[in-house]
Amino acid sequence: MKLLAKSIYVSIFFITFICYGQQLNDNSVYKGKIKKLNFLFGEWDGNAKIRFSPTEEYPFTIHESASYKLDSTAFYIEGIAKIDIGGEERIVGQGLGIITYDLKANEYRMWHCEANGATFSAPVTIENNKMDYYSTDSNGLKLHVKINVGKDGVWTETVDKYEEGKGWQLFREYTVQRIK
Repeated sequence: MKLLAKSIYVSIFFITFICYGQQLNDNSVYKGKIKKLNFLFGEWDGNAKIRFSPTEEYPFTIHESASYKLDSTAFYIEGIAKIDIGGEERIVGQGLGIITYDLKANEYRMWHCEANGATFSAPVTIENNKMDYYSTDSNGLKLHVKINVGKDGVWTETVDKYEEGKGWQLFREYTVQRIK
């Protein structure tokens, strides 16, 4: 009898675990929304420049990798920027973002973090092969990011930075080509 009782308790435990674990929901709405980011899918390489003033800019290379995650209900973008200093390539920036769709709020949202510890979460507008968002990161940096993939398949990105007393000014520009 004790063995039967233990078997019943173990069975109830596993049934409860299975039933209250990850639910099998219809995620087709989320998948449909995230598929709008397909224009960014793939591996990208190109050139970029960063501006610290209207006369002070530095070139660097950038690699972007974008893919679907979580059964295509989230979109993952990882970027790495490198600069050549005296013939030696050095990493000068790394960031990753995860974009999801919030059905309740009816908006796309990006969670972003960088290797320097800066993070932000921001609503994102996505339409016609374009992505646009404003963010203020954990260090107080205010940015406006505009990404466009043209009919030629080229990803162009401009990043404007807000400075008190100066307003919005061009901070970074990227042009990357899909390599995969």
